[in-house]
Amino acid sequence: MLTVSSDDVSKLQTALDFIVEWAASWQLQLSVSKCCTLSVGRALATTDYSIGDTVLPHGTKCRDLGVMITQDLSPAVHIMKLLPRLIKEQTASYGVLCQKTLTY
Repeated sequence: MLTVSSDDVSKLQTALDFIVEWAASWQLQLSVSKCCTLSVGRALATTDYSIGDTVLPHGTKCRDLGVMITQDLSPAVHIMKLLPRLIKEQTASYGVLCQKTLTY
């Protein structure tokens, strides 16, 4: 079992602080409201991390580059989120195909 040391926690918080400083120096605004922490596996995180003055909430799922990631790394949540859009796109494609077939 992998354990997280206090040194690991300190390094991660230092990295987050560096990102805040870097963004400020380039006059960039971070979307802190879109950030959260996610523990992967059975162990739940008890450490709070912050970006600036905002403590990041602990999540059971997070979106990263459009992909939903869950604590158990199951693809089910991501697939269920995509399914309605895929069905809609396939239905629209089928309707266009039927129209073209009927006009010939």
